[in-house]
Amino acid sequence: MIPGNLLKLEGRGPVTAAWSGDQEMTIFVDDALFSQVSTAHDEMHGVQIRFRRASAGIATNGETDGGGQSETQPESK
Repeated sequence: MIPGNLLKLEGRGPVTAAWSGDQEMTIFVDDALFSQVSTAHDEMHGVQIRFRRASAGIATNGETDGGGQSETQPESK
């Protein structure tokens, strides 16, 4: 668990987190809200955090583009 806020957004849209190990996660933010994200990378409590547009998708099966993202859409939960 990471205490505190990772991101605060004004508006509604899906936000999905995908862990890439114990110390690395990617936060996928709805494209309409992404302009509010002030940084592409952050670190909190030893966890490296990346912020990406939801349309970038979550990498699966090791097939990714140069930014580490595939064309697969993240699942909203």
